[in-house]
Amino acid sequence: IFKNGEVLHYIPEGISFKPIFKDRLKMNASKIYFPDELNGYIVDESGTVWTSNDGGFNFYPNRLTHLAFHDIHKTINGEIFLAGERGALYRSTDEGNTWIQLSHKRYNFIRIWSFTGTDITELFLMDSLGNILISTDLGEHWNPFYTPMNGKLWANLLLERKENGQIKILNIGEYRTISVTESKDQKFATTLITGGDSVFTIYSFLRILFPLSGIWLFFLSLYSLIPNTKVPLKASSVGAAVTGVIFLVFLWGFQVYILSFTETTMIIYKALAAIPIFLLGVYSLSLIVLFGAEITACLQFRERYIAPLHSLEEMNTSPSNEFRKLILTLKSAYKIQKEKKSPLLMLNFLPSLV
Repeated sequence: IFKNGEVLHYIPEGISFKPIFKDRLKMNASKIYFPDELNGYIVDESGTVWTSNDGGFNFYPNRLTHLAFHDIHKTINGEIFLAGERGALYRSTDEGNTWIQLSHKRYNFIRIWSFTGTDITELFLMDSLGNILISTDLGEHWNPFYTPMNGKLWANLLLERKENGQIKILNIGEYRTISVTESKDQKFATTLITGGDSVFTIYSFLRILFPLSGIWLFFLSLYSLIPNTKVPLKASSVGAAVTGVIFLVFLWGFQVYILSFTETTMIIYKALAAIPIFLLGVYSLSLIVLFGAEITACLQFRERYIAPLHSLEEMNTSPSNEFRKLILTLKSAYKIQKEKKSPLLMLNFLPSLV
């Protein structure tokens, strides 16, 4: 596959390459897959799967969607699966002649593979972030299998399949990690064996710094431009930094909360479950934004929040204390009225307040 879209077929007999699509100006192929010598498939970024029954000499297109396909896989039992962007997921049981749509959420799926036993097939699906889902009913329902806390996985090997259906899988991934994932109590737990020492690298640091910088700039503009007053850069910068960190922590926690729901729960409640989740997200984000604005205001008007820590006599000598002087005047008037003294005695207090 060339960058200009040209796809060539190598023919050993003639020791040459033959262009497959002569009449097409561009072919954005994502993957070429031949599970056997005759049957082959090409998936492209326009949502088309090309099928060949003669070893790749001729291909026939089948447009399924407008979304891009990224991977194709055929199980030992003969089912073929397609995975692509925005949750595009299809299954075929007749060598690719007809397809059944199995779209799952709106993730950008980049890889699909399977392990097949005597009476069950585990189907795995990886998204662009490294999260892996598992299905034991040929793609009808999916559950979380792996979260890339120690990096993404590159390869898997089935180590053990127990009689009760539990499996044990060896994983190889980023940062030279080797881990084992096994099913426990209808969930999957991953144990790190070795590697992972390079998690705190410059790459990992920049992967956190870049989103944090973008969020910081957004909140900096929000706290500097929207208020109907001139906000010092120092106050808005600190407020935006604190808000950005809290916002990232909230996104991580909210993702963990969403992933805690099983596929069965989402099927039962469907759109009804999205309403309280949406309201919870809006409410939480509003609290985060307002909390950051409160921090910015505290840094800009420190005397308003430091006032309760000092007596009125100490604040009397500080600048911008006209309001406090009025409070002191009312306090003196209330004290005289409470002691039922003559109002003329208030004149004795006025010189000290001026």
